[in-house]
Amino acid sequence: MHNYKLGILGGGNMAEAFLRGALDSGTLKPDQIMISDVAQERLGFLRTTYHINTTSSNAELARWADIILLAVKPFVCKTALCEAGEALANKAIVSIIAGWTHEALQNQLPAGVRILRVMPNTPAMIGQGALVLEAESDLFDEEMNFVRGVLKGCGELFVLSEEVFDAVTGLSGSGPAFVFHFIDALANGGLLQGIPKAVAIRLAIQTVVGAGAMLKATKKTPSELRDMVMTPGGTAVEGLRTLEAGGFSGIVMDTVRAAAEKSANLNK
Repeated sequence: MHNYKLGILGGGNMAEAFLRGALDSGTLKPDQIMISDVAQERLGFLRTTYHINTTSSNAELARWADIILLAVKPFVCKTALCEAGEALANKAIVSIIAGWTHEALQNQLPAGVRILRVMPNTPAMIGQGALVLEAESDLFDEEMNFVRGVLKGCGELFVLSEEVFDAVTGLSGSGPAFVFHFIDALANGGLLQGIPKAVAIRLAIQTVVGAGAMLKATKKTPSELRDMVMTPGGTAVEGLRTLEAGGFSGIVMDTVRAAAEKSANLNK
């Protein structure tokens, strides 16, 4: 248990995921956490559900907290930081905001602020996220150990250079939306062939979950496990031939690229 006080600026779903991570991991007690948000109804829900401190003032949150998690949408980041103002001076800031680089954040923050960028994804809400920490963090070692303790309650941690963070946003940050879309299409394929919709969805979900679990358990590459499914002249080969005839691999790669390019332009 740490003595830090964690302030979460923004009360959305990802903020709640980190809140649960801090509590579930035993890193913090509820009275060591405060969340700020403009929506009073949302604050009321978080306060009642988790017994934490809440405020509608970003400046009050900044004054109260030792370490602050920035969890607002990219387009309101500048406004939120301005509202917090000089109260952020000499604090440790952890940002999960897509598109806002280390340098861009520094330019909006008072002197002495220490920054760590983290790119999570929505499965963090159930403790199954992929969370990438930038290698170029300014946080003190003790602060970093604390943040890692919070984040471990949200999923698997990776460390990469900030120069690939837009690519990370395109791959794992946006990736759940692409996977959900694929699962929906897979289920609709079953529906087209006569499987009841509810069953088709459950089959598609378990197929994707099981495939991912198999990858983690066996340590084999995706191509190795794909080849295990395929037999000469079989159904999987025919299905994959159809996917590639439609440009599936190229479309997926272009999708990640497009999302990464969008991330790179969010702060412009």
